[in-house]
Amino acid sequence: KIIDLITLFDKYNNQFVSEKIFNNVSQVKSLINQSLNEYLNDYRIKDISTGTTHYQTYEEDLTEFLENNFLSDYYLTLDFEEKGEADFEVIQNNYSNRKLVGVELKMTDPVNFKKLCKANLAKLSKKYLYVFIINFDVANNRFELNYKTKDNKIKFDIFSL
Repeated sequence: KIIDLITLFDKYNNQFVSEKIFNNVSQVKSLINQSLNEYLNDYRIKDISTGTTHYQTYEEDLTEFLENNFLSDYYLTLDFEEKGEADFEVIQNNYSNRKLVGVELKMTDPVNFKKLCKANLAKLSKKYLYVFIINFDVANNRFELNYKTKDNKIKFDIFSL
């Protein structure tokens, strides 16, 4: 009887996530792209005005932008200071505490990033519904996104202004 109730809860919870929170990876990616855009705009202005770089606080600053864009009564966010399995997490705010989104942040060259992604995607996909690994390519001032869709397809995008 308990197994039947757990199965029923999972079914209704999955339906709820699809209808009220994130029905596909595009919604999550849109919020992440918005955060990346804000990060690049904000720090491009700060770098020009102060003559300094922002690379030392990259993770802290980007997770702050992510937290500002991922707002809902249906989920909570954890950044790298409250770290769980990933640098930024979105966790469903109900009995299940289901891990919906996991974002891992890197700052390495593009060749090493592609090597790191396979292992990290496999590890994080076991825990999160949507997984994103973001690399800040300092040389080209752009972000590289590697992510997995709900149907386990691996995608790669480059985000720059």
